[in-house]
Amino acid sequence: MQTTSNETAGDEQWTGRLEILCEVLKSRSPRPELTEVHLETIRGAYQHVRSTFRSLAEDAGAEPLYPPDEIVRELRLLGWAIYEAALLAIHIVQPAFLVLLNNSRQESIDAYNQIRELSQLGQTLPWPEFSLRALGAVRSQALAHSLKDSEAGYQAARTVHKSLEDLLQRRTDEITSGIYSDTIHYLDLKRDVDELAEQSFLARTGTACREPEHSLCRWSEAVAAGRKDDSAQKDELIHLAHGLRIGIISGERAMNRAEHILGNYDVIAEKDATHLLGPTMMQNPAIMTARAHLLVLPMCPRLESYGMPVPGREGSWSAYIENLVDGFTAAYARIESSAEMNAANNVQLIYEHFKALVQLRLAFFLLFPERALPTRLESLGLDQGCDLNDLDSISKWLVAHKDADVNVISSATMPEYLRGIEQLRSVPGYREWRENWLNMDRFSSEEGRRDRVLAALQILSK
Repeated sequence: MQTTSNETAGDEQWTGRLEILCEVLKSRSPRPELTEVHLETIRGAYQHVRSTFRSLAEDAGAEPLYPPDEIVRELRLLGWAIYEAALLAIHIVQPAFLVLLNNSRQESIDAYNQIRELSQLGQTLPWPEFSLRALGAVRSQALAHSLKDSEAGYQAARTVHKSLEDLLQRRTDEITSGIYSDTIHYLDLKRDVDELAEQSFLARTGTACREPEHSLCRWSEAVAAGRKDDSAQKDELIHLAHGLRIGIISGERAMNRAEHILGNYDVIAEKDATHLLGPTMMQNPAIMTARAHLLVLPMCPRLESYGMPVPGREGSWSAYIENLVDGFTAAYARIESSAEMNAANNVQLIYEHFKALVQLRLAFFLLFPERALPTRLESLGLDQGCDLNDLDSISKWLVAHKDADVNVISSATMPEYLRGIEQLRSVPGYREWRENWLNMDRFSSEEGRRDRVLAALQILSK
């Protein structure tokens, strides 16, 4: 098919509009609002690409294997725009949004529906290898399902995560089959699939953590409302532990993929049409993997008491616990190693990542009060005035910076999980810390929450 000047002008028009849109959508300070105008640009470019594909197929009598050179950049930018638009929308979706009673409910539902549409567009583009970033909307769809904070929502999220992994494997097989190896696009395509795989594994770990975080912290409320029964704690812990083990595997895959990207491709500070992940790409997977390890550790003493078999090849539950501690410390070390490497290249440690690192240290010290957790941040001048080896100093720093929430360790109300924490510690002190730092509970501002927390803590020794 011979490309006419009008068609070329149309390609350039959509490419130009998408370039502007991607620059707008990727901004994070301030974060832009996803508007109908943005979505109309994405829909228009989507229809233009599909129309071009159909025209070429009709002229040739077969579906074209490669996109014309003049449309390759449009495809890549369209994939990026879909990725960024879905990322903006997921920040609007609130936890447990289907049961909210304020304006956030409708706003969340609207954003959820936008993500569904973007996910559908991302999965039905022609020449999908050239717009792989669009599959980021599928990842956002899984996260949106998990934010329903319901059993059906978590199951839907797991299904979408598996679908995304299957899609990425198909794209990997196609890209590495040899049909693109002689093209100028081959290296970019390989990087695309590696970057999306890292994001997919990371998101699956996030979902694996989200379910226990909600269940363990909201147990008292769920029992009071009749949605849960205390007699179901054993089955709940068995279920949650299984999901966390899968999350740990996904997290390790995400870290390994990040390491592969850092070692095999050029990495730049600002993302563009061919570079999605920057020099801090190791930190989020390492944070989430470390978090998954900490979440499952207090479950182990309880699972042992139920007579559950030891996972993996460890011969005892104590050996399995040590294996988890090793896994946590390895993931944690990757956070600090990444921060150290970036500091040497004048790349600042992101505040959110430092906060997560501090929270991880606090949780570790609460679970293992007699163990040390080495850190190099003080010697690097990255400690932000916090004594990272002192429980009280860490607690005070988090409260002073209005980041008191330390996730499950400061907010759990499930009796069986609390027992697991006390068994893991082997010495008293956790109840006292919780009672002294009730303002670190994630839901401390809610009416009646303080009383529910104190009642749950009564099972623990002083």
